[in-house]
Amino acid sequence: MSSNQRKPFIDMAKGIGIILVIFGHAMTGENIIVSWQCTFFMPMFFICSGLCYTKPKALLENVRKTLIPYYMGGGLASA
Repeated sequence: MSSNQRKPFIDMAKGIGIILVIFGHAMTGENIIVSWQCTFFMPMFFICSGLCYTKPKALLENVRKTLIPYYMGGGLASA
């Protein structure tokens, strides 16, 4: 399997996680099932994202494109 090919088990895990998030937000009140599912669906998203992570080739370029406008906008907003 090449490194840029999608892995179906990761897509299925993310889909199940999305359904659980929707289910958790649709429920009202305190529910034992919702409390149980909230213990694992966010860590599951982090794990799935980590499995798909590839180190960017130009990390410094990404920092320049992302962080400099972020801090400039934050500085202007607080002034």
